[in-house]
Amino acid sequence: MRRQDENEPWPEGLEAVPQGVWLIAPHGDADEGLRPVPAGQPFWESPYIWMRDAEGQLLTQAVAGEPVWVFARIRNRGTLTSFPTHISFAFIDAALGIPPSAPKVFGEVRTNVPPNQLGPGVVDVACPVPWVPGAYSTHACLLVMSDGELWDRPTVPWNPQLDRHVAQRNVTITAASPGQTLVLPLLATPFMEGAETLAFAAQAAWVQAREPAQALRYVPEGREPRGTQVEPGVLKEALRWERIDVVDRREEGTVRFPKLEGGEAPGYVTVGERFESRPLEVWRVDAGFTVPAPPDDSPFLLLRIAQTEDGLITGGYTVLLQVRE
Repeated sequence: MRRQDENEPWPEGLEAVPQGVWLIAPHGDADEGLRPVPAGQPFWESPYIWMRDAEGQLLTQAVAGEPVWVFARIRNRGTLTSFPTHISFAFIDAALGIPPSAPKVFGEVRTNVPPNQLGPGVVDVACPVPWVPGAYSTHACLLVMSDGELWDRPTVPWNPQLDRHVAQRNVTITAASPGQTLVLPLLATPFMEGAETLAFAAQAAWVQAREPAQALRYVPEGREPRGTQVEPGVLKEALRWERIDVVDRREEGTVRFPKLEGGEAPGYVTVGERFESRPLEVWRVDAGFTVPAPPDDSPFLLLRIAQTEDGLITGGYTVLLQVRE
């Protein structure tokens, strides 16, 4: 089994940690397991969760009602083999924040994950059953959680920002034309105790890349791939909230997390007003995005939408547009 970007090897040079088992469901190529994830890193875009169709072909997008096979890569930076390791595969509806009770598990498997000292310390895991996305799940908001049942257990289940055992892929890749308006129905759920404000922010950039996997590696302060950020005024004009209101509240099976500390992420622009934050309220956020005209040398438009609590990003969703005239 191969990861989605199979031409690039797993990064070298990560030293073993002085612990028997130390699992990571990585959110990116250089993920060393530091949690909370540092500000500015889109932890919801893990390239180490991927899909294949029934013929084994890689998929960038699921189709409603058609089964897909889901795979994940798990790393063990420890000194001992993780045995047994319980891997759970789940999905959620299109969302920004993830309440612990929301993920819907569709497959589980147990496997061994070799330690860092015996090689790269990774294993690729196939979900034993296919996932059949429903009408509102085709954007493939997928989650994977690893559990070293005897040695290294999750501490914040299903939270990829706070727990290194959890990875998320919440990405849509699609074609679009300049002037086209996309409607993106999303849910948001604040979860930090003590946070005073909830707001919604976005980052957009034209990216020079050969293919989608490379374009998704763009960060404003990174070297490769190169990109040009969309001006804040242009972004605010292109992105608008068609609907923002509270639709539900989660109580049973949920937990509140202590307030995190950290700076605002670079390159994000707050769009619209700030709201009073009340943990575990479920907000309906319908976004409308009108595709601006592209520059000549950048075929990809990368749009990241995030929920922020007191300015700190606590969840996000990414749309990668292949813009064609």
